[in-house]
Order: sequence, then structure tokens, then C-alpha cells
Amino acid sequence: MLASTGVRVSDKDRPEPDVLVVSGDDPLWSRDRNDLIVAFEVLSPTTKERDLGWKREAYTGLASLTHYVLIAQDTVNITVFSRDDGFRKRTFRSFGDVIEFRSLGVSLPVAEVYRRTGV
Repeated sequence: MLASTGVRVSDKDRPEPDVLVVSGDDPLWSRDRNDLIVAFEVLSPTTKERDLGWKREAYTGLASLTHYVLIAQDTVNITVFSRDDGFRKRTFRSFGDVIEFRSLGVSLPVAEVYRRTGV
């Protein structure tokens, strides 16, 4: 990921996810993406409401998006909205949980997300 890589969700709005997965159709160096597949946001007290509200609506409105993932910093708590499930909220709170990105054929153990974080 490039620093300041944003996702074009409208003519005016270009949010910048903490981590993103794109399809690769645009040149890698492009700072303005419209091919977002997965967006990851690390929640903080100052961004939590925006991440859960406006960004969630903006990202899930993109035809290319398959998953929107919100990660708590201070406790084991990951929220996933998946197109496969109609963007229904799923919460993972155990190191033993595994998040399945079925449309990508990838699994992500929750323990790996929090490895070396002290949580």
C-alpha cells in the first residue's frame, strides 16, 4: 500500500483506509483507487463513529468491495461486513476465531491480526 492511497467513493470524497486490498487493474502507484476489494480500518476513539457510519456506507456502496473490516486496538474485537452475507455485521472476539474471505479464497486467523500487539 502506498501512503495516502485513497478510495474514490464520489466526486468529492476519497477516504483513506488503514489497509486496503485492490484488484490491481490500475497502476500500483495510483493514489486514487476505485477498485477496492477489502478495506481495513483500525478503530480509535476519534475515528470510530466515522468508520462505523459514513465510511461503512461509502465503502459498501462500491461494486468492487467484498469486505469491510473494523479492528479494535485495545481488545480482541473485529467486526466484518461481507458482501457474501449482505453486509450483515459479524463479530470475532476470540484468538481462536478465523475470518473467512470466501470470495478471495483466503482465511485470516484473529490471532494473527493481534500478534505482537500486546492485546
